[in-house]
Amino acid sequence: GSVWIIGGVSDRSDARGDRHGDHRMLRVLRGVVSLAAGLVVVSWPTPTLAVLAWISGLQLLVFGVIGIVVAWSLRRAATAALG
Repeated sequence: GSVWIIGGVSDRSDARGDRHGDHRMLRVLRGVVSLAAGLVVVSWPTPTLAVLAWISGLQLLVFGVIGIVVAWSLRRAATAALG
């Protein structure tokens, strides 16, 4: 949480200081979102941990399914190429 807070403040400050930089508003938005997420994590650590665990679990499931599909596709392509 504290890393997101510090990163959010840093991103906002950096974007505000660079008046002519590309994508300045996106950097400000990233800083605001990071700051808000950090404050939520610090304010409600237990529910945040549960949500992060669910998101991580879903990510692992999706990556696993994608890995299986890619493996089957590669096997099918290798079999077709070799004969």
